[in-house]
Amino acid sequence: MVQRASHDSVTATAGAATDADRRGPRRFAVRWSVLAWAGGLLLAAAALFTLYLRQSLVGPFNADGASTMLQAQAMLHGNLLLKGWWIADASFYTTELPEYMIVTALRGLRPDVVHICGALTYTLTVLLAAMLARGQAKGREGLVRALVAGAIMLAPSVLGGTEVFLQEPNHAGTAVPILALFLLLDRASPEDPGPRGDGGPGGYGGRGAPHAGIVPPMQEGRYARWWVPPVACVVLAAVQIGDQLGLVAATAPIAGVAAARLAMLALRRRPLREYWYDAALLAAAAASYELANVSLRAIRKFGGYYPAPLPNQLIAPTSQLRGNLHVMLQSIQLLFGASYQGRHPQLNLSAELHWVGLGLAAAGLAVAVVTFFPSRTFPSRTDRVSQILAAATICTLVAGVFGTLIQSLSYAHEVAILLPLGAVLAGRMLPPLLPARWWDTSSEQRSSRPATVVFSLLGIWLAAGLAALCFAASWAPLGPPQQQLATWLAGHHYTAGLAGYWQANSTTVVTGGQVLVAPVTPESLDVRHWESSSAWYDPAQSRADFVIAALDPSVPPGGLSIPTVRKRFGQPAREYTVGPYVVMVYDYNLLTRLGGRAFPGVPGTG
Repeated sequence: MVQRASHDSVTATAGAATDADRRGPRRFAVRWSVLAWAGGLLLAAAALFTLYLRQSLVGPFNADGASTMLQAQAMLHGNLLLKGWWIADASFYTTELPEYMIVTALRGLRPDVVHICGALTYTLTVLLAAMLARGQAKGREGLVRALVAGAIMLAPSVLGGTEVFLQEPNHAGTAVPILALFLLLDRASPEDPGPRGDGGPGGYGGRGAPHAGIVPPMQEGRYARWWVPPVACVVLAAVQIGDQLGLVAATAPIAGVAAARLAMLALRRRPLREYWYDAALLAAAAASYELANVSLRAIRKFGGYYPAPLPNQLIAPTSQLRGNLHVMLQSIQLLFGASYQGRHPQLNLSAELHWVGLGLAAAGLAVAVVTFFPSRTFPSRTDRVSQILAAATICTLVAGVFGTLIQSLSYAHEVAILLPLGAVLAGRMLPPLLPARWWDTSSEQRSSRPATVVFSLLGIWLAAGLAALCFAASWAPLGPPQQQLATWLAGHHYTAGLAGYWQANSTTVVTGGQVLVAPVTPESLDVRHWESSSAWYDPAQSRADFVIAALDPSVPPGGLSIPTVRKRFGQPAREYTVGPYVVMVYDYNLLTRLGGRAFPGVPGTG
């Protein structure tokens, strides 16, 4: 018996060694595979960032981007709450301002910071959309899902798309934290793998499901971690603090989907232990709204920034709905790059290419809506994240049509998140509709002719999109419109003055902060409570002795009129014509005559 035991021990040891030898090379191969994917992703990100940066330079630098840079600089100098600042109705305080702080700290107060941040933000949006579109799929199917989403977003249109996606903060960047949150929910949630379905946890069954139409019992290790709802609450609150678009595109959809899934569980009389995750997500979404409001009140209590109020009427009257629908359709075309450019016929081919992406996004949304709830025709329910994506798209569309914020095509940036949402839905919902044998990597399935055709068309589409992106990146960059004016002011040693909004903050940034130009209202020439700091108007801290007026205020972007300036401040001591502007110099501190200097809640600013 001793000999037998010894023999068994040797055999077991040899078997374990053999297993270890087998697992070792496999682990090594897996690690190399992960490194290869990570390296490829980094190379793709670097290439995309370079091309997007080149395209961003095609658009002009303006006051909106300059205002964000000045806020980032103030925060870098210790004013983390932006005390004394009047800002726009969307602060981007927790979404894009941190990015601007980092880039401004590295580059300084330079116009190219706006272009760098715009290119970086869109690169992150494209990569996050591709990863989210991939979902839980592996192999060729996962790759195709990611490439479909990436192809739709790959080449934003030169005219319209550049200013919406590749320049100053205007709601497009809010997609980054929202997509990152959706990706967390996708990776950590108790989910079936998607429309193909295998009856996994949280699903209603599907092809091959062990309990078709029934939520299977909990399985340890496959359910979401307890910390996911609290993290979702914090992220949702942070997004809402910076941009209230998060309430429409993330908070409400997550809450609505959680409530719908709870209702389905109740209808099917599932055990109470299966309710906890959706109930926790619903509570997290609701709590995030209050957390955001408490945070905003705390910022104001400690003297932080003062946001411009939203319009009193957010719901459009019935008479305006038809016009809103027309503008929304135009905005969707612009966002997806499917708008034809009459003055630039060479871009019409690019528009034809982008119509394909728009059609796929619409089809993806339709499939997500049809399969939202299980039925006899579609026994497999759409996974949670796809449901959230569909709800977010619908909520954004409804807000645009029935709201008052999108007054014309120039407000298309308000719903810019529709592009990544549509791209992700196309990637997640359409490839699973194809036959399962197309994704089989066995040798007998590799010669599938329909699959070869689909893959070839996808490759051609990607190549065409890359060509369109390279064409956009080849356009000649535009310099800052205020460059001549900024050079003149700095060269003549002027340090502080007043101007209209579109000339003020941008001129300050172009001079690298050497000249501080504060914005004033165009009619009364008083303090403009929009993207400005109350410290700029304090006569004890600064002496403003010039006003920048426009020779022709009717020419975009407009400016102060010469008669208005003379009526308000009197006859200037000297006048200088610099390009399309007139610099009117006075012998006294103009700040002493401004009204509206008082900042809410801060004594001594009147």
